[in-house]
Amino acid sequence: MSYSSTEGERINKCVADVCQYLFNHQSHHRGQLTCILSQLGINYACTDLPVLVPEGSAL
Repeated sequence: MSYSSTEGERINKCVADVCQYLFNHQSHHRGQLTCILSQLGINYACTDLPVLVPEGSAL
């Protein structure tokens, strides 16, 4: 995967590395959100994607 930074620098990354970063980053934000909701006393239920979308992709 190739792209340019906002400074115009050309960057090459392995797609697997980018996918791993995106997964870890979204997990971090999901943890932040559930922490805040918990502190507010809000029951946020299950946030696991396989539970929320058990049938998988519709595409």
